[in-house]
Amino acid sequence: MTPPVPRGLPTACRPQRRRSWMPTFLFHIYGLILRESANKELVRRHLADLLELSHQSANQREGIATAIGIVSSSHLPAVWAVLEHLGRTRLLRTAFMSPDCQQLDPDRHWRWVSCTSLLCYGRMALHAREQILPWVDNIISRMVYYFSCSCYDNILKTSFLSAVIMLMKALKQENSTQSYKFSQIPELIQCLLGILQKEPNFLATLFRQKIILVIVGLSKLRPSLKPVVKSRILQTCLQSLFMLPPMEKLKSCLPPLDSAPDVMVLYKKSMQALDLLLQNFISENKSMDEMCFLLQHMEPWLQSDKSHERKRVVQTIFPLLKYVVDYVTLTEEATPSLLGHQIGLLALLWRDKDPVTQSHSRQCIYLLLQLLIQQKGSTEQFMHLNKMKNFEAKARRESEMRFYNVVKALNRSLTVAQHTQLSLALLGGLCSHNCLQCDLASQLLLMIFEDRSIKAEQVAEILQGLFQELPSIVFKSILQTMMNGGDSAGDSVPRGDSRGDTVPVSPL
Repeated sequence: MTPPVPRGLPTACRPQRRRSWMPTFLFHIYGLILRESANKELVRRHLADLLELSHQSANQREGIATAIGIVSSSHLPAVWAVLEHLGRTRLLRTAFMSPDCQQLDPDRHWRWVSCTSLLCYGRMALHAREQILPWVDNIISRMVYYFSCSCYDNILKTSFLSAVIMLMKALKQENSTQSYKFSQIPELIQCLLGILQKEPNFLATLFRQKIILVIVGLSKLRPSLKPVVKSRILQTCLQSLFMLPPMEKLKSCLPPLDSAPDVMVLYKKSMQALDLLLQNFISENKSMDEMCFLLQHMEPWLQSDKSHERKRVVQTIFPLLKYVVDYVTLTEEATPSLLGHQIGLLALLWRDKDPVTQSHSRQCIYLLLQLLIQQKGSTEQFMHLNKMKNFEAKARRESEMRFYNVVKALNRSLTVAQHTQLSLALLGGLCSHNCLQCDLASQLLLMIFEDRSIKAEQVAEILQGLFQELPSIVFKSILQTMMNGGDSAGDSVPRGDSRGDTVPVSPL
């Protein structure tokens, strides 16, 4: 049995309040000595002395947290009690001294005590080992609380992210993590999303990538995230990355830095983290409903007025669909009508001014068709889809035939509700101020009308949608084409079917 530490620690290892810095190895040694002590009261007293050191230096904060973490491996309750006392007596007083964070704490000694505390909780998690699960919810709650009540700056952001990363490492090492039900994960994710929202509109660090990867890890824990939490994650992550300046301007947007980072590498790694997040969500819930849920959050970007945002979203959707087609078997044979609307938005990008956006939007529709056909298990339709893909390699003059074949495939593969939503999405494209997009929307709609694929139960809704859009059509040629096209849509229904006879018409 290890003997207790004598009446006092060696002088070289005692924390000196007047020192603003101690070499890191001294903190390590200090922690090791206290860890081996059997005298709990002595441990508490020396931990309290340790936390009385200045928190101004980054080395000091890291050193204190290192020692605290080592001691916690043998004295976790004692360490917890000391940190709780620190929170009540120092941290909260400092945090609420200046609610608006405009005036800095005049005592710089305590200004970043919350950052030290966050690092301490992270180190505690790393050293807890098999004790981590009984303590994990308490540790997370303290991380969330201290982050939320502290004045936000780069030091707090860095400390919080470091602490959460340490927590994730600890959970990965524990075999029972997947069977444990966590209670504080949504709150922890909300703090991470808050950091993402405050990130500047340029790329100088890997903060975005690290935060998204941590969220990926947290989303794998039980219980599964609720849709409202996933929705916040998607909205924040997509906005943080898609709204960055265009690639050609990313470097010029950087502020003066000692060493300029490789923004291309930072951007690529950040987007790869987003891909992993989307793949994780669909792997957790392998259904077409989940796919539509993910695509729904990308709809605003598909309709963006900015070319680089449209390009980024299709470059995100394409690898997601490719991943699902290649590696995921959708377990539920769901047929969400929203999918038709999303296919329509992708189709409206077939004549985008950016060739990458054009190509990826077409490939996305082929992949969605492939998923629909796989769900139905139709070998004939699958072979037909492969033939359609061969048109991609042919000359531009055959684009009309390519459009026709895609429309035919959609008519065969979509449900009535999905087909209606596809038509309504294309009708919305008629009001664009982009002549090419309007012309494309009108061509696709005419193909749908003339193919006589519209069912009787669709006519009223589609014609009503058409009449609502006509007053907003900018280009006269498109307006005339669609006024004539309305007759084709009405004629596609058998005359004896009374359901297509009464269509409410709005006066132009």
